[in-house]
Amino acid sequence: GTCPLVQCAGQPVLPVGLKDEMGADTVKIFCPKCQCVYHPPPVRSRSSHHGGAGAAGVDGAAFGTTFPHLFLMTFSNLVPDPLPQDSSYVPRVFGFRVHSSTRQRAGTGTSGSAHASSS
Repeated sequence: GTCPLVQCAGQPVLPVGLKDEMGADTVKIFCPKCQCVYHPPPVRSRSSHHGGAGAAGVDGAAFGTTFPHLFLMTFSNLVPDPLPQDSSYVPRVFGFRVHSSTRQRAGTGTSGSAHASSS
């Protein structure tokens, strides 16, 4: 498969387990470009020919926490260049960058008190 992050531009991914214990979790996908772990996309109709389980039925311990990293250490020619620092997505509203403080929840409800005082 490929990385779902747009900035990775279809970077091939590797299977990884988040736990080494059997039955603890299903397999995930690791992108070597953005260094992120994602849930694999659901398998479509072809899974009905192979038992229907798809990637959701594969135990993460089958690959373990080591596989993608050991694979990339062994085949260092396959290690992609990292994402450039300026490639991150910047949220904008009408062309203006959204300030980071707007994404935080108001701890004291200051916007609610302003409405209460005007009543």
